[in-house]
Amino acid sequence: MNGTGLIMRTNIKQALVAVSTAAVVTFAGTGGAWAVEPAPGTTAPTQSTSTAAVEYTEATAEQIAVVLDRHNAYRASKGLPALAYDARLSRVAQDWSNTMATTGEFKHNPNYSAQIPSGWSAAAENIAANTTVGVEGARQVMTQWINSPGHEANMVSTKFTHIGIGVTNTKAVYDANGVVRYATYATVNFGGYSTSTVVATKPSAATNVRATAGSKSATVTWTRGSDGGSPLTGQTITVYSGTQKVLSGSVSATATSARISNLKPGVAYTVSIIETNKIGSSPESVRSNIVKPLP
Repeated sequence: MNGTGLIMRTNIKQALVAVSTAAVVTFAGTGGAWAVEPAPGTTAPTQSTSTAAVEYTEATAEQIAVVLDRHNAYRASKGLPALAYDARLSRVAQDWSNTMATTGEFKHNPNYSAQIPSGWSAAAENIAANTTVGVEGARQVMTQWINSPGHEANMVSTKFTHIGIGVTNTKAVYDANGVVRYATYATVNFGGYSTSTVVATKPSAATNVRATAGSKSATVTWTRGSDGGSPLTGQTITVYSGTQKVLSGSVSATATSARISNLKPGVAYTVSIIETNKIGSSPESVRSNIVKPLP
């Protein structure tokens, strides 16, 4: 087996089209019959199953940002609207990536269409795996999908309005026959929802938090996460010295930068962002780079 794997699955009510260079699974409605077949000249990737405990970590904010941003940048290049990040779709996707990582079985979630929020008019699932770790593993996943016609078709479908993302990180394992377990497992669940059926969720975490030193100050910039379908009402900046919180303050919902004053010169600080809408607050962002204010 080589170091990558790809499978796509499409589920579109009343109109089914699925094309892929890997295995294809299609079924009608939420209760229709389904069939599995490999595309011409290809073999669906398989892996050994292990009952041993597997250590893994769920997607980092950077990995989610890579997958979301590259999906929407690619759609924008085709003149298509962005997909909205959905935390409920993402929970289904993340749970399935975890399942693939812990079982070592690279295959589709047979129940994803029943697990994602109801009310969809179209739904699909793309999965991929590779032996690259961390953020680079997420970037490679996107390259795999873009270069595969069936997966790319899901990415640019006008039937979808929302996306859920799940990436699981583990340790690649090899034997004499090749890959036994991949390092990165990724799942995306697409859903097509009308505005009236979308239930707002908490925002997703801000990304790309960066800090620059100033005189007894630091300027922090960031990229806002998805608002969860409900406009942001505010954002909270927290400053850390080591693991200790030393300062916290609020900024406007539209802000993507702020200047933090009254910091001690030469002290190492990091900064995080939390976003809030009427549903609740996002996870805390990954902290910024270390910044040491100037005299």
